[in-house]
Amino acid sequence: MATLGAPVTTGTATRLEVRDLVKRYGAQTAGRGVARRRSRTARGRVRPVGLRKSTLPRSVAGIERVHDGRILLGGRLVADETLHVPPERRELAMVFQDYVLWPHLTVADNVAYPLRRKKIARPEAEKQVTAVLERVGLGDYAVRFPSELSGGEQQRVALGWGLVGRPVLLLFDEPLSNPGADLRERTRVEIATWPGKGRPGC
Repeated sequence: MATLGAPVTTGTATRLEVRDLVKRYGAQTAGRGVARRRSRTARGRVRPVGLRKSTLPRSVAGIERVHDGRILLGGRLVADETLHVPPERRELAMVFQDYVLWPHLTVADNVAYPLRRKKIARPEAEKQVTAVLERVGLGDYAVRFPSELSGGEQQRVALGWGLVGRPVLLLFDEPLSNPGADLRERTRVEIATWPGKGRPGC
């Protein structure tokens, strides 16, 4: 069983297992019957029976507490009816459909935020941010502010924020709904080939 003080890390692709997940919203119950469809790992889409589309990734990330069932990352339990490993101990990242950027920070500074929290040295952080911005097609936008970007460009900044920390698992809630068709396909490739600790999921 995972402990609250232990980060969940693996040296290879992280396996995600979701078993009989139940999440309650007042009198409503979401997620009964999840076990009837196995959660696919790595690049697979997860569409469990009866679960709200954002509930599963939010539960896996630790943003939502589950009321029953189990979530395991790399074979380690991170959530059940009594255990809740907090998000910062799961070493995950999640790109939300409703992306939120710091309006007073430049594109580069927004993307660099996870590296600052990890206290990565500035030269190395700048190198990683530059690489990520090139990957998501924003290499020339580093010094711009969110208010100067289109919706699709802001969403790519949020995607860069998720990629830069190289999480063991990267969770998505429709992160490619805004970019144009040509960029969407390119971004899918970049996500799938990004050299993080694990692989994208959900």
